[in-house]
Amino acid sequence: MVAVGEAGNRTKTEFKVDVARVRAGLPEPERDKALLLVCRDRYDFAVCLVAAWSLGHRVALPPNGQPETLRHMAADDGVQLMLHDSEAGIGLDLRELLGSGQEDDARRSKVGDVAMLSVDPGQHLVTVWTSGSTGEHQRHEKTARQLCGEARVLAREFAMGPGARVLATVPPHHIYGLLFSVLVPLVGGAAFVRGHYLHAGTVAAAVQRWRATILVTVPAHLRALKILERPALDGLLHVVSSGAPLPASSAAMLRERLGLVATEVLGSTETGGIAVRTGAGPWKPLPGVKIEIEGEKDEGRLLVDSPFLPEHASRPFRTQDVVRRSAGGFEHLGRIDGVVKVGGKRVSLAEVQDRFLAVEGVDDVAVTSVEVGGARGTELVALVVAPGWAAEALRSHLRPWLDPVVIPRRLRLVDAIPRGENGKVMRTRLLQTFESTPSQGPQQMECGPFDETVAGEVTVKLRVPRNLRSLRGHFRGFAVVPGAIQLEQARSSAQMRWPQLGEVARVLRLKFKRTMRPGAELRLVLRYRRAGPLPQVQFIFLDGNGEYSAGSLEFRLDQK
Repeated sequence: MVAVGEAGNRTKTEFKVDVARVRAGLPEPERDKALLLVCRDRYDFAVCLVAAWSLGHRVALPPNGQPETLRHMAADDGVQLMLHDSEAGIGLDLRELLGSGQEDDARRSKVGDVAMLSVDPGQHLVTVWTSGSTGEHQRHEKTARQLCGEARVLAREFAMGPGARVLATVPPHHIYGLLFSVLVPLVGGAAFVRGHYLHAGTVAAAVQRWRATILVTVPAHLRALKILERPALDGLLHVVSSGAPLPASSAAMLRERLGLVATEVLGSTETGGIAVRTGAGPWKPLPGVKIEIEGEKDEGRLLVDSPFLPEHASRPFRTQDVVRRSAGGFEHLGRIDGVVKVGGKRVSLAEVQDRFLAVEGVDDVAVTSVEVGGARGTELVALVVAPGWAAEALRSHLRPWLDPVVIPRRLRLVDAIPRGENGKVMRTRLLQTFESTPSQGPQQMECGPFDETVAGEVTVKLRVPRNLRSLRGHFRGFAVVPGAIQLEQARSSAQMRWPQLGEVARVLRLKFKRTMRPGAELRLVLRYRRAGPLPQVQFIFLDGNGEYSAGSLEFRLDQK
């Protein structure tokens, strides 16, 4: 089996047939041009990738799947054609080729071993763009020697052979997703799950439904699994994490709640994979990778020599990573660009983030530095997802660990950190969100339009922002929406729909049945009636699992 998923399971034979179909529909390569490929379905992506390579095409992979990014790249002179499985309206929809039924035995016979990634080592296969911490996309070229060689090493290292099934939360057009969720399973003989799953519930359901044995993910997605409990992910044998350091709190959660230990991969688009570590053990270089520490010291910048480096790269390659030699491998101390000076003190951004994440109730955080001049020169700013917390209360938890000059003076409580598909935060987006987010958070729930299907009854969709101002103090580590806020939401919504209503005279038959939490998506049903001298509006907050609260508001009539 090559792939499994809602769109259908596919065997190796069916994969070769589908490669032949797509190959037959592709144009001949044009010099110095690439095919731009973006597919949500991992199987469609793999089929097109191999079909393109078998014709001698190189494939360009976008830094993200946003429509404007794709349109901009598709119009570039270096792009011959865009291939996709979406409603983009431009380029070639791969589903038309896969569903055509056109088969050419002669063409198919030429595919043969190519379908299993047996290509010339020097063939230019892929151009990838990194998102970059500054937001500027960096272009990198990859040959078959680099990509397929690394895929074979990783297949052995992570036991991705026959019988293994890989489920990934990262898209295949990022280098990490390309390798671990497509190329490594293909060269190793494992199967991959076609879909793209992010939320904890859908990940757990997919693990069970498709009997996944390996989860490929990033720290930001792993943190979301904290709402799960055993046996939600039973059947997983390995969890692979990359893209950023895995916080100790997330590793502990995986171990204690789900009985899983993650294996982390250290690498970069420039170098390919460098090293792996399991649990709290040391980092160990991948087979064939040689490491040195700059200056022959026990601590310093990491230097790498590897078969996965570009042919003309300087060797050893100077990375941005700072490491310390240890028994059996090395410790990773952070990145050069992740260490700044604040008030003359050296500060690791990763350490500050870890201190935030160690606070119970903090779901996510991103920290960066900005130039401010004066004695400080630089100061830290932070975006934090922490329902129920106030900024000053969070700072108080950092004071026992961090020098006062280091603790972020500017801190915003937000609904979500602006992360890309690969779980990373670009500095430019972080600062944009920081500047555009009010420091106090919204006072009301997010409301949709009124939907009136029955006379005198309306329904409005609501969402509880995670940085709702009233969540602060209710309660640390377990934020709940106060009953008074629910009443205020019912009152304001009723008066917005029926402007003739005056002030509230009294509240009747009030019941709170379930705890309303930040992030909840729900409906508010309002029913207007005039049973006595004063009008009443019955209200019910509910979702698919039942009611949160209900009651009646009796209004005086507006005398204006």
